[in-house]
Amino acid sequence: MKNKGVKALKLGLKIAFGIFVAAFLALFIASKVTTSPIFLFNKTTMWVMTQSMDPTIAPKTYILVEKASADDVDVGDIIVFRSTDPRIAGSFNTHRIIAKSGNEIVTKGDNNASDDGIYSAKAENVVGKYVKKLTVLTFLGRIVMTPIGYVVLLFMFILTMCFSVFPDVKEAIEEKKGDDEKAKQDEIRRLIDEEVRRLKESGAELDDLADGDEKNLKGE
Repeated sequence: MKNKGVKALKLGLKIAFGIFVAAFLALFIASKVTTSPIFLFNKTTMWVMTQSMDPTIAPKTYILVEKASADDVDVGDIIVFRSTDPRIAGSFNTHRIIAKSGNEIVTKGDNNASDDGIYSAKAENVVGKYVKKLTVLTFLGRIVMTPIGYVVLLFMFILTMCFSVFPDVKEAIEEKKGDDEKAKQDEIRRLIDEEVRRLKESGAELDDLADGDEKNLKGE
């Protein structure tokens, strides 16, 4: 029983890890293809393509973003907002707040010569606040920037699941089947023993009756 408990715990941890990796992978891919941020526990990853925030954030860098509104940010914060600049067609922009008065925000890229002017962040377009750069994810992101890279990453995940989790799941299912079969056999054996005992008891009663009849006949 102890071994089964340990196995069940290990399997549960592997499945939980697999679900976490799958969710993270989905978030990783979605952050590059979606037009809306997908937050998990109020956090998301975003892909910074340009050099406007260099050297603070280099081009082609993954960053961790915390969900935030205009009320949650202040001067000096690096924020993510949906840009109104027609040149980037309403995509997300990651710039620093250099001035703020109420809902009026002025943003600027650290590497830009001037602020964003009329295309600075609008209060209603603020979606999050920069937390930190994600070095490992950036490394992976730069490798899998092409469609074939996505396929390779997905294949690696499936391969890992096949060799790590699926064998344990199969073993657990087979053990469960074995336990069920053993339980059935035990129940059949119990019923047989019970029937044999009942027959023996019935036979003993018949013998007693026969002895009693024989005595009665002799007495007559």
